[in-house]
Amino acid sequence: MPNIRIVLVEPEKATNVGMIARVMKNFGLSDLYMVRPMFSSFSRAYSAAMRARELLYKAKICVNLDEALEGVDLIIGTTAKPSKHSIVRRSVELSEYVKELRWDANYALVFGRESTGLKVDELRKCDVVLTIAADPTYPTLNIVNAAAIILYEFYMWSRKLKQPVEPARRRTREVMVNYISEIIHTLPLPDHKRERALALISRIISRTYPCGISEGEAAYLLGVVRIVRDIVTGGAHV
Repeated sequence: MPNIRIVLVEPEKATNVGMIARVMKNFGLSDLYMVRPMFSSFSRAYSAAMRARELLYKAKICVNLDEALEGVDLIIGTTAKPSKHSIVRRSVELSEYVKELRWDANYALVFGRESTGLKVDELRKCDVVLTIAADPTYPTLNIVNAAAIILYEFYMWSRKLKQPVEPARRRTREVMVNYISEIIHTLPLPDHKRERALALISRIISRTYPCGISEGEAAYLLGVVRIVRDIVTGGAHV
């Protein structure tokens, strides 16, 4: 199983945390992070976790989401409210995304609050946003059920993972986005269109890399983009 970190942002119910720990153990995961839990006692979490209590004992409590995401190669958010109009909430369906993955890397699966999910600024930190196909009349799943479905899909994918690709480093992707940003800012576009274009390209890059682009391929592509950047901006940059 690849390294998958489960990040719960401001979980509101201790029982749900315990049950998520059980689901994690079902699928061979043990790396649990929580950002500012909203309950005062873990007693119900321990009861609900049953034989997965050790996951709670060693879980890391973080003061903010950035702390919980340190050292991660790919950040995967979740939402029950995808949007075609908002780039931040533009999502990919779970099963379609997982079947394209070729990375054996450090993932973070980020789940939001039971009542309101992830906020816009939290979704912006995610490289990819997943949604689970459900009846449109009632698409919101209980967080435990959602976690179980998502972890099952990743578990089944990991069993078929035979020759994982060496993933492109996160720094490579960040430099790529910076170069493209410099290119976009030379275009005769209004500021809001530049921002939208960059946000969309960043999301496309984030969705493409984990589906098979290696570090070597990414480095070559980065070199090409850098040359284009130098041409359109009038010279080399440090």
